[in-house]
Amino acid sequence: MSIRITSGKFRGKSIPSPPRSKPIRPTSSLLRESIFNRFSTRLEETRFLDAFAGSGIMSLEALSRGCNFSLMLEMNDRQSRELRKIMQSFGLGDKEAQVVSVDTRHYLSKPCRMEPFDWIFMDPPYGFTELESLANTTISNGWLKNDGAMIIEHGRRDPDFPGFTRRDYGDSSISVFLNEERA
Repeated sequence: MSIRITSGKFRGKSIPSPPRSKPIRPTSSLLRESIFNRFSTRLEETRFLDAFAGSGIMSLEALSRGCNFSLMLEMNDRQSRELRKIMQSFGLGDKEAQVVSVDTRHYLSKPCRMEPFDWIFMDPPYGFTELESLANTTISNGWLKNDGAMIIEHGRRDPDFPGFTRRDYGDSSISVFLNEERA
């Protein structure tokens, strides 16, 4: 089974779907299209941080639609190696896509020492209890650009995040924080 990219220069290409034995839940095509269609005019020449990268499909969608760089954070070493192979198979080098095998919580708890990101996407395992704290820490540590957006996919039963707008899609929810008030 595979996951298809829905739009852009990689439209129609696919990546392998993670085995059901892995605790990876790729973002559905409905949610990907909803997220990227909402921000389609703001994607060109931007930087995308994919926290809890999993399958890497969100990074590939972002790169396909005009982002020029994606940093993927993935804790599982085996999955990180798979992500690197996938990026290479798409002809993406380190200037376009990098994979860091790291605990996202630890990585984002430190101040950003690189150019901040226009987009931060977080899709931790449903029921992840530190999500609100991690989102706030990530923003306060300078990972998100002043005019950037943080997008969180989470379970419908999870509570709202202060300062975020929320939309529900079946069992999933998308919460968005626009960092425009800091610009």
